[in-house]
Amino acid sequence: MHDIHKTLYLMAKRDLNETPQYDASSTREKAATYSPEQKAYLDTLAYTEGTSKYPNFGYDTAQGNEQSPGPHKEHPNKIFPKGKSRAFGRYQFMPPTWNEITTKYKMSTEMSPENQDAAALLKTVGRMKFKTIEDLDTHLKTKGFDDTMLDNLAPEWASLPRANGKAAYLDQPARFTPEQVRQQYNDRLTHHKGQTGQTVQTGK
Repeated sequence: MHDIHKTLYLMAKRDLNETPQYDASSTREKAATYSPEQKAYLDTLAYTEGTSKYPNFGYDTAQGNEQSPGPHKEHPNKIFPKGKSRAFGRYQFMPPTWNEITTKYKMSTEMSPENQDAAALLKTVGRMKFKTIEDLDTHLKTKGFDDTMLDNLAPEWASLPRANGKAAYLDQPARFTPEQVRQQYNDRLTHHKGQTGQTVQTGK
């Protein structure tokens, strides 16, 4: 079983501040199946980052929208000709962020779709100061993509607005309103609720 699948399954049950201990008895199906809410959330991140419309659902997209088909054994860590930063992938991870997440959770450094999805969820859990993946799922199921999420995540993903509609960074205007983000989340949630039981990739 892929390490990240073991990690996600165990992280759903344990405090994220603990070092993950892999359990050989956990199954790929338990680990790799995301809830409709988690899939909708990941799709919304990709939409606001501007990557979801590109081939392979944006997993091979560099900043500036240049495509660099994988596999990528690690973060490319370079500025592509059309880009202005080293951000890469469906959720536009910067190299230090990718290295931080893969180190903290003992993940492979490969930028596979599975790893990118997992890293986005784990980074969200940290930003929201949740203890487990289950906490994130509960929040999404009970409150949706609410103002608290916007205020906590806008400093991480600059394409997201704060709850007041303003950008977290003065030099980067908010691309979307809070209402547009929530509408996208709700649209993708409706889509995925019709496909429960499917596994990643989330863009499908």
